[in-house]
Amino acid sequence: KPYIDSLYRTKPEREYTALAGSSLGGLISLYGGIKFADTFGFLGVFSPAYWINKTEIFELVENSDFQPKTKIYTLMGGQEGAKMVEQFEEMNILLSKKLNAENLRTKLQPKAKHNEAFWRSEFEAMFKFFVE
Repeated sequence: KPYIDSLYRTKPEREYTALAGSSLGGLISLYGGIKFADTFGFLGVFSPAYWINKTEIFELVENSDFQPKTKIYTLMGGQEGAKMVEQFEEMNILLSKKLNAENLRTKLQPKAKHNEAFWRSEFEAMFKFFVE
């Protein structure tokens, strides 16, 4: 990020900076947003692979204080596997205790699967949530 900010005319402040990804990228987006809370104001967490390190990411969220204006958009497809949906719902409960309700958007699409077409179809909704 410092390199991009030095190379291009960006607005480097956290209120203009998002981190988003899907699957493992969704997991790392949540992690990065917590570890670098002064840098990222918006997090897009699509179909996060919490199963990779469930204990660590849940503990990190549990022990973190989010900045007041952090906005998180979480997304999961109902056809991604029962364990993934279960962990998604668990994390959303935890996040709802950490963030103001207007700063957390959670969406479970019952018929959606773990793929780029699903994530692409939800990108606009995520973006609109960030800028509203």
